[in-house]
Amino acid sequence: MAKESKHRRSRIRVLVGDPWPLFRDGLARIVKSRPDFQLVGAVEDHEFLLALTECRPDVALVDPTELNDEEREEIFDRVRSDQLRVIFISDAQDHRVYEAISLGVLGYLSKDCKADDICDAIAIAARGDDVPLRQASLNALAKEIRLRNRDDRPHLTGREQEILMLLANGYNTPQIAKQIQLAASTIRTHLRNIYKKLNVKGQVGAVAVALRLGLIV
Repeated sequence: MAKESKHRRSRIRVLVGDPWPLFRDGLARIVKSRPDFQLVGAVEDHEFLLALTECRPDVALVDPTELNDEEREEIFDRVRSDQLRVIFISDAQDHRVYEAISLGVLGYLSKDCKADDICDAIAIAARGDDVPLRQASLNALAKEIRLRNRDDRPHLTGREQEILMLLANGYNTPQIAKQIQLAASTIRTHLRNIYKKLNVKGQVGAVAVALRLGLIV
């Protein structure tokens, strides 16, 4: 009995998040097929952040394309605080690959990968190691790096640009929160991220730098 309990505790706890039921169920079956993995949840994208808190996985698999900026930023915050090991699994091959890897996500898989690739990636991520990128992701990453080398301006998310535009138009934090229907605390989190990216200390500086760099017009 003690041996069985120890074995259960040693298994890698995996959370699956995907908007498509068929693919989500397929991922769940793959995880369940491995005796060294424990599926702790298989949820839709809008349930993913709550499931992270409730299920406390060792590794999370999620498609980021249906998550909004705030949800992705919260995932990155958890990754940066070393509380979460994440693998993005998606057909998207764009700036999100660069963003995810630069902000600490351990792997980026395309949805046409094999079951063995997914299992290998989970095991690698559970050790805290980077999952090797496949060629399509490498190509997307290289393209984004080339684009950023030509344009070394800070990369702002669409939500961050929207908030900066509202700041530039004279809105304060509570007014921005009401305007875009987010909590004021969420707006403050975005502002902190904006200040860090622009290397400024406040709203006036952020707007000035963003205008000078052409990040907002």
